[in-house]
Amino acid sequence: MFTKAKVLVASLALLGGLSVMSTVSFAKTKIPQEYSLAYPKLVVGSYPPVDPPRTGTPAGGTLDPSDPCHSDTIHLAALAPPDNSFSDYPDLEKYPLLTISERPTFLFYVPYRQDQVRHGEFSIHEWPNEEASRPYSANVTFPQTPGIVSVSVPSNSGYRLVDGKDYRWRLKLYCGPGNTASDYVIVRGTMRKIVKEAEAEALVSEFAPEIWYDSVARLAAQLQSSNSSSLASQWSSLMQLVEFGKADSSDFTPDLIQGAATVR
Repeated sequence: MFTKAKVLVASLALLGGLSVMSTVSFAKTKIPQEYSLAYPKLVVGSYPPVDPPRTGTPAGGTLDPSDPCHSDTIHLAALAPPDNSFSDYPDLEKYPLLTISERPTFLFYVPYRQDQVRHGEFSIHEWPNEEASRPYSANVTFPQTPGIVSVSVPSNSGYRLVDGKDYRWRLKLYCGPGNTASDYVIVRGTMRKIVKEAEAEALVSEFAPEIWYDSVARLAAQLQSSNSSSLASQWSSLMQLVEFGKADSSDFTPDLIQGAATVR
């Protein structure tokens, strides 16, 4: 049985230099104690060898035609919280972003046109046992128009996540002519695969943030074919939990959803 809980979320977007506080309502349920891991920290586009948070805006920024990856005003971003944004939920400080899918879907804000990205790579591997596990890796092609794009592990890939294991995902886009750190932008994070039980599926059906990847992916898919104000409101609530640097989460509206990237 689910109850509604109001969570006071500190939006990290800055408007006029002031932090914005907002009240967000989500379904609340107890997550099993064994699902514990720190929230991923690296979700906003960054440049190797170090990974500082990047700032930018989802629209209105300009890209240098000769070097679109290194714009000072607009950046690649994963639509996922950068850390534990659900601290008002009891016992949730040490829980990770979760998925119940063997082949999850990830959402990214890609500010580049298709002709501005020379090459894209998406990968998943067990974490922290990277060397001991078989990774998944694929080339990715994005739609022509900048916007919010989904990346999924294809069902024919032969790769699937295993219950109880932790994973790290990574999206790397090459904009420059070479393969050096100055030629690409990278965004990455961690997650845990949990058992697909009825309680978890119910959370996903309510677009609850506890099962983040599946909830936000399902909501994005429904918004592509619906103008429902209720769904749009739920989308806005989830986006308030995402770190967009100087950008306002309200700028990442459902009309930016472009559909799926081509994974091969």
